[in-house]
Amino acid sequence: MNKINRFYSLLNNGIEFASGIGLVVFITRFFTLTNSGNWFLFIAIFSLFSALRDALVQSALIKLTAGEALSNSYSAIKTALAVVLLVELVVGLGVISTSLLIQSSLSKLLIFYSVYSIPSAILRLSIFYLRGQLQVREIVLLNAIQLGVLIIGLLTTAFYSPHLRSVIIALGAANAIGIFYVTLLLPVGEIMRSSISYQNLAIIWKYGKYAMTREAVSAASSRISLFFSGSLLNLSQTAILGVSQRFSQLALLPNNAIQSLLFPTIVKSVKQNDLTSVKHEIENSLANLLALTIPCATLTVICSAQLLRIISGTSYQTGWGILSVYLLISTLITPFGTAFGSLVTALGKPAIAFKIVLMNTFINITLSFVLMKTMGLWGAPLAMAATEIIGFFVVIKISSNLADISLVAIINNIAQIYIRNFYSLPTLFKGLKNKLNYAK
Repeated sequence: MNKINRFYSLLNNGIEFASGIGLVVFITRFFTLTNSGNWFLFIAIFSLFSALRDALVQSALIKLTAGEALSNSYSAIKTALAVVLLVELVVGLGVISTSLLIQSSLSKLLIFYSVYSIPSAILRLSIFYLRGQLQVREIVLLNAIQLGVLIIGLLTTAFYSPHLRSVIIALGAANAIGIFYVTLLLPVGEIMRSSISYQNLAIIWKYGKYAMTREAVSAASSRISLFFSGSLLNLSQTAILGVSQRFSQLALLPNNAIQSLLFPTIVKSVKQNDLTSVKHEIENSLANLLALTIPCATLTVICSAQLLRIISGTSYQTGWGILSVYLLISTLITPFGTAFGSLVTALGKPAIAFKIVLMNTFINITLSFVLMKTMGLWGAPLAMAATEIIGFFVVIKISSNLADISLVAIINNIAQIYIRNFYSLPTLFKGLKNKLNYAK
């Protein structure tokens, strides 16, 4: 994996982190616990449907365009765009119709669902293509532009229209500006003049049906605790759980940054029938990712109570233990599941990942309901931890059988990374000292 692309991907990760944490701070600081609870429920619904939409087209689009010239990709892009817009039309009508029938504080937000979801869908599709072409620098600039527009939108909301619906409009506007920038990168006219290919539709369905079903059960599993908290507990506890889960999802940004580059890379190796490269690429990527995130996660766990108080206020500080559990899961276990999904999809065996996700979902939903019913809010992270640990050992076993992926090799690589960095410290300090002396 190109080091420059990895650098840009991590830089992009920093921008996404700033955007995500800034939005959480804004919601929790400017709105009440009840309003924050409604917001996290809205985002859970939005994330569920957007994850399904993305899963339907992402793998197929990358497989159709990775390593291909743009001229050969026009039809694939247009076909995927048509599928995405059709999905958004159906889902948007369903969500808005339901919100009109069920009058509640949450339904008042869901009326604005499509204002955010449609531009988000188009922009996400563009990002998938750019990632498949490893145009990571362009994605960095795209996200920087979005962040700037979002900041302006949130400041306008704070001073002139302090309503949650204004936040949704600001997010939609940021994505719309991002789409305008993408039109400068791609020959939109050529893409629109290309034809929708039934062959591409078949490929999208071949990979998308498994990915979408897998994502449906996975998303339902990961967000079911929020819906349970809204019904079994109350909106205030939903807000605390939502903040904890949101911060843990922010911890996934380095994982997403590295592994978004991993998939197109191993797709190319699989096309060349080079499983040795697939093995080394996955092991090295996971080792580098974990070496980066483990110290950060450890420090965050130690300071979690203080961070919650500073960022969201004292009302959220009680969630530090819940945040710590989710954070450790996101850092230590989730990357293996993501890499496994990339591996089996690249190998043309997406059904394997679906079966594992289905198993995990059944375990997590069952445990979440039982534990939250008996233990309250703490039942959510404990159910997720038990589920992820079981899934982790299953994934490691199958990865070893498919591509000889070794957990021991990954751990050894992490140790070697720390050792190399430790022994390079004297050279680094000596270089800094020489520069300072030269400056004098």
